[in-house]
Amino acid sequence: GVHVDNFSLRGNSGLTLAGFNTSLMNAFDNVMHYDLIVLHFGTNVLNYGSNDYTFYERGMTAVINKLRHCFPNADILVISTADKASKINMQMVTDPAVISLVKAQKRFSRDTGTGFIDLYNLMGGNGSMVSWVNKQLANKDYTHFNVKGSREIGTLLYQEVMRGYTKYKDQLETDLRRKGAIEIE
Repeated sequence: GVHVDNFSLRGNSGLTLAGFNTSLMNAFDNVMHYDLIVLHFGTNVLNYGSNDYTFYERGMTAVINKLRHCFPNADILVISTADKASKINMQMVTDPAVISLVKAQKRFSRDTGTGFIDLYNLMGGNGSMVSWVNKQLANKDYTHFNVKGSREIGTLLYQEVMRGYTKYKDQLETDLRRKGAIEIE
């Protein structure tokens, strides 16, 4: 089965997780035996006009390192920010900062060896939030998904995880065949 602990924190960038008490989290881990930690932050980090997220890369690297001390047997998956639209020249368009933030999230994920799913591109990339609002999958704040959109995001994320799992299994099988560890049919 699956047990989910959701630390939903409104207005949080994720950076506060670096303040976890390691011994307390180790105690939780000893009881719960966490396998996977999913980090999905971003919208609250976006600053209109700012494209420099090196502070966020450093901060989230510290968060991931802290989580590894707190939950040493858990894998970590980072899900990037979704698209977010802002009004520019009287038109709702992808906030230019979204792309910079997604790139920063991808870099700190790569640099820390965590899994990464690019939700921005998974939902359609540039202009996708406007499309999702028009299809009644997101709210007219051009930031948050509604119930129907949340289900669609869940499906997209599941499919992406399964794609990655299949790719991993195929690569493992190829490696084992190459080493002669399994027979070629």
